[in-house]
Amino acid sequence: MTKRLMIATVVMGMSSLAMADAKKPPAVMKPPAIKPPPPATAAPKPPAQLEGFKMVAGAWKCDGSVKGPDGKDYKYTVAFNLAPVFGGFWYEATYDRSKVGAYPVMSMKLHMGYDAADKLYVISGIDSWGGWMALTSADGLAYGGYAQMGAAKVPMKWTFGHTGADMTSTIEMTSGTTAMKQLETCKR
Repeated sequence: MTKRLMIATVVMGMSSLAMADAKKPPAVMKPPAIKPPPPATAAPKPPAQLEGFKMVAGAWKCDGSVKGPDGKDYKYTVAFNLAPVFGGFWYEATYDRSKVGAYPVMSMKLHMGYDAADKLYVISGIDSWGGWMALTSADGLAYGGYAQMGAAKVPMKWTFGHTGADMTSTIEMTSGTTAMKQLETCKR
C-alpha cells in the first residue's frame, strides 16, 4: 500500500503544480514595435504643358468677322473667359457670341486640358444650339477635329495666337460645299 500511496502522492503533487502554474498570471509581453505610417502619397500636379494657359486665363472681349453663307461679311462680338478648375488640371472657358446676321446669339462651354497618354492638348465643348466639338492639338495653339452642327458632323479647326497683348482666334468649319472662317481679335 505504501507504493500506491506514494504513487497517489506523486500524481497529486504533479497535478497541484500544474494547477499552480495555471493560476499564475501570464508573463508580461512587450507590445509589438509600432511601425511608422507609410509615406504619404504626393498629390498629383497639373501637367507642365498647361503652364501656357495661365498666361491667357481671365476675361477677354473679342471683335470678330465672318463671311456668311450668303457671301456677306458680318461683324460680331464675343465675351471669352478662361479659368482653371479642378486644381489646375483643366481650364474651363465660356464663349458668348452676339447675333451674327440671321444667326441668333450662341454660347459655348469648353473644357481644355492635356492628355498625357497621347501627348495632346484637348478641347471638348458644347453649345447652346445643341452642338458639340472634340479637338486635339500637338502644340496647344492649332486644334483640329470635329464639330456637330445640327445633323451634320463637320471638320473643324480652331487656332489661337498672340499679337502683343492681344489674343487672336481663327475658327474654320466646312459643311458640304460651304466653308466658314471666323476671325477674332481679343483684348483684356
